Amino acid sequence: MGDDYAAAKALLLHYGNVMTWLDEKIDEIEENASAETHHACIRCARFCWRNLAETPPEPVLAQAVIAQRGYLNLCQRM
Repeated sequence: MGDDYAAAKALLLHYGNVMTWLDEKIDEIEENASAETHHACIRCARFCWRNLAETPPEPVLAQAVIAQRGYLNLCQRM
């Protein structure tokens, strides 16, 4: 299960980095943007942050899939 945890943590860190890069890119675009583009950038950023902040719709299912993969990996090593 340690490998699954490490992979999940790496993926979460990557998502955090992508959101930071996206936020920076949106700020860069907004600097000389029209009012319409500025509004679209704000809506896009809010959409991304709001959806990332939500709990996945099936967290129990996700946990089961992670556990199943860990179990299958363990069985393959035997």
